[in-house]
Amino acid sequence: MKIRDALPHVFNRAYPVLDPKMPMLPAVSMLRFQQIDGLPLVIDTTSARPRALHGYSLLKRLLALGHSGFWNFIEKPCEDAAQSIGTVPANEDIESLLQVFQKERFGFAWISDTDKTGVPVSLSDLLELFKTGTLQSDLQIKDVGSPEFSLPAMTPLRKALLFMFSHRFRRVFLAAGGAFISDRSIISHLFSPSVLHDLAANPDSLLEMPIAEIEKSRPRRAPGRTSLKAAANTLGGDIGACLTSRGIVVTPWDIIMKPWAAKKLRINE
Repeated sequence: MKIRDALPHVFNRAYPVLDPKMPMLPAVSMLRFQQIDGLPLVIDTTSARPRALHGYSLLKRLLALGHSGFWNFIEKPCEDAAQSIGTVPANEDIESLLQVFQKERFGFAWISDTDKTGVPVSLSDLLELFKTGTLQSDLQIKDVGSPEFSLPAMTPLRKALLFMFSHRFRRVFLAAGGAFISDRSIISHLFSPSVLHDLAANPDSLLEMPIAEIEKSRPRRAPGRTSLKAAANTLGGDIGACLTSRGIVVTPWDIIMKPWAAKKLRINE
């Protein structure tokens, strides 16, 4: 099945495209309020690949700043924190899109419609394909889940981010609490008006705050024998969410990419 035919909801979605020269603060504000995993920059026809501002690229750039560099950073153009993303033509099949996700090890890509236009797509968007029957698998969530990754509530944010990047995790659970923080919640916290106000007086506190101060989310719980279709239906439309079951966590990557890599995901016309 062609990507264009399989994902009509993605092609019908209205989304902003960032001017690469837009200052970081308003660009991040737009990112915070959009229900997708990232925002593309205006396509540069001289560049081999499109770029996007997303949580992973932004936090990675923040982590590299060191102390006292935050205020200078947020005045810079948003292209300074953008990262190139994989791309696939809209007339290719779903298999080609999954290959891009696998190659990049990142569940966010650009579907090109023409040389200058296209749409962003994430793995969360593909969860809808279980509902339509385009994707099917006989696996259960216990077959694809990953061990929960947790840290003490008083862990400094800098240390938590280092763990997230080294393991390529987007979520960190708080030990003994059952709740988690994500790249999205970290960005929402760091760029909230109250935190920005406090940072004006103490800029060095940016990445030293304990992760307990960041707004936490509760995962949805499900039995280990839950089908991947039921898991996809549960998480569909809930950006950043995850399922947990007896010490394992299940994300869109687990639901789609793990079965696909194991050749246990069927793609139907």
